[in-house]
Amino acid sequence: MVFKFGDHVLDIERRELRRGAELIALEPQVFDLLAYLVRNRGRVVSKDDLIDGVWGGRIVSDSALTTRLNAAQGCQRQRRGVKTKSCLPSSQQAVPEMGAHKIS
Repeated sequence: MVFKFGDHVLDIERRELRRGAELIALEPQVFDLLAYLVRNRGRVVSKDDLIDGVWGGRIVSDSALTTRLNAAQGCQRQRRGVKTKSCLPSSQQAVPEMGAHKIS
């Protein structure tokens, strides 16, 4: 399954995220989190949803969840001194104490 948003392409089967022709390296859990959020882009995703959907219900610390969510939100990398754009679709944002949800 392939999702396109902005100038990004998320290929679930190949486990690849591309911005244009550039392959963006993501940690496995960050990829899984991004894929889960994109698959569920039309609804509010709670913290429990994320833990069940990405970590299979395993116990996950708040800091680990926040770190992975921040990485998925920003996909910030320094490339020639310039930060890159977000990897999340523009219709998604994090909501403290709630998870992530679609915005219009």
